[in-house]
Amino acid sequence: MQAPGALASHASESAKFYARNPVQLKTELLNGLAVAIMQVPESSAFAFTAGIAPMQGLQSTFFIGLFAAALGGMSGMISGMAGAMAVVQNHIVAPTTGALVELCSADRLQILYMTMFVTGVMQILLGVFQAHKLLRLLPYPVHVGFANGLAIVIGLAQLTAFKVTDTSNSAAAMATLSEPAGCPPSVIPTMGPQRWLSFGELELWLVLLLVLLAMVAMEFQPRIRGTLRLGPITVTSRVIPSSLTAMILTTLVEHLVYRLGFGVRTKTVGDVATLRGAFLPFAFPSLPLGSPHWGTVFRFAATLTAIGSVESLMTLELCAGLAKREVPRHAGFQEQVAQGLGNLVASLFSTIGGSAMVGQSSLNVMAGSRGRLGSVTASLWILLIIAVAGPAIELLPVASLTGILFIVVIHTFEWRTWRYLFRREMRWQDSVTVLLVSVLAVVADLAIGVLTGVLWSAVVFAWESASLVRIDRATSDIELTIRITGPVFFTSASTMERQLAPAPADPRSVTIDLAHARLHDHSAVAVLQAAAKTWFRTQGGHMRFVGVDAHGRRLLVAAGAVTSIHNAAESVYFAAKGAVEKEALAQDRESGGAVVLELRDQDEPAGSTSRERLASLGSPTGYHPVVSS
Repeated sequence: MQAPGALASHASESAKFYARNPVQLKTELLNGLAVAIMQVPESSAFAFTAGIAPMQGLQSTFFIGLFAAALGGMSGMISGMAGAMAVVQNHIVAPTTGALVELCSADRLQILYMTMFVTGVMQILLGVFQAHKLLRLLPYPVHVGFANGLAIVIGLAQLTAFKVTDTSNSAAAMATLSEPAGCPPSVIPTMGPQRWLSFGELELWLVLLLVLLAMVAMEFQPRIRGTLRLGPITVTSRVIPSSLTAMILTTLVEHLVYRLGFGVRTKTVGDVATLRGAFLPFAFPSLPLGSPHWGTVFRFAATLTAIGSVESLMTLELCAGLAKREVPRHAGFQEQVAQGLGNLVASLFSTIGGSAMVGQSSLNVMAGSRGRLGSVTASLWILLIIAVAGPAIELLPVASLTGILFIVVIHTFEWRTWRYLFRREMRWQDSVTVLLVSVLAVVADLAIGVLTGVLWSAVVFAWESASLVRIDRATSDIELTIRITGPVFFTSASTMERQLAPAPADPRSVTIDLAHARLHDHSAVAVLQAAAKTWFRTQGGHMRFVGVDAHGRRLLVAAGAVTSIHNAAESVYFAAKGAVEKEALAQDRESGGAVVLELRDQDEPAGSTSRERLASLGSPTGYHPVVSS
């Protein structure tokens, strides 16, 4: 997170930049307006999903959007109420199926606000402890699956434009639902029953025309070249963003052609939500420390933190790719702290925050926004809409927003996926990763899809790495040499254990050459210890380990697998217990403990301890430990 002085300096530089580039200033301001208008119906719909009022949804978008835009890790990103988080939030406040059905709606809402407060704290802590660096674990197929799943989710969400309220059912959008006994009556926001428009209904074709008009304006306006001079005024295709052009055109068609000309209509933003209401005051969430519901708070907060963090960090990388920019060094830290602050502050005003909105972020970046001004002004436009501009935004046809986001879907989906799958340009294991992430992003949520893709990729990598281990044997009259090549860890340990088992005809002395192998975990150390013990008991000889690197030596020492130290002039080697004195071996056999540390070829330094003598393990000429069986 930037210090206040750095923020002030950045603000000053930004002001100078926009003063020198008025066209970019205009682009950012208009993009902010277009994004804010698009956030209105989405935030309202997600508010119904979460179980709160539409005005609370808009105010949630304002808080999370403002903090993430001003302090986040990537300029141009848009944040607001998120569908994946709204589904989880609904499990807290749902009156009949939620986790707190025995409580009154007011109490459930207070627990929801406290959950978002804790979510904000968790996100800040994840940022402080650099949890965003775990993104390095995401392989390329996971990124492809994320983009595909995201595109599908955005596309499916737009299909509501082809639905209307089912008037055959008397349920209203604001329905009074049953409360537990003793609770006061409460109006709980809920969407009325919806049905699909049929092919025989004129409204379906009117919606399709508006969707196509918005898509054409979005896709082809930026491709118009040349300028039009009207006296001192120069007009280009980029005077206003194509998304705003689409909104203006479709609104004119809806109200001048459909309604005035033919007396027909389609669904508008005003049909989804009434954008009027007072701004909610400050109120700290009320949940006593002795409440039995803190477990529910932390359980849901952990889930929401995971979903919000994964979506925001993945959106950050997606926006960087769209803008063809490098991800800033501290972007992950800034983004998580900013998202956490936004959710924390939102909970203090009886709202429920959110996370990065990938569709709007993509739209903002694709429309040319490269600074923070577009994102910040989007949040300020939301505030203005809440205060005074709601009636104007209610005139906008929902089909317009659907067409705009369909273009975002087309540009977000990784169309190369079909080549990966059907032309086998990607190996089948990675293709499975893409499909897993894409499908789970749709049927569950994006965070679960990404985490499952990472787990699958890790299992595939571990399984394939086990097959990279090669073991070669070379026998002489007096000694057996076993050369191990490749990574040695838990998946390859069992294979190595069988290969190291002695045969009756093997000589007493055996050398294990690890110069071309790497010990990765304690499973590898345990196999070496077990092999040394088995060799001594069955053959009565000793086992040496040569060529162990510094990492392997540290693992052996940390595991207490050291029995003696040997100074080797050229090659590093570890001796098994068979090389130690018979008394020590007998003592070890009786007690089951480790054999005492032994020095060879050099006197023990006076007053030194075992740990001190092992301090030079990283040195090529230092003492080197012997593996304990």
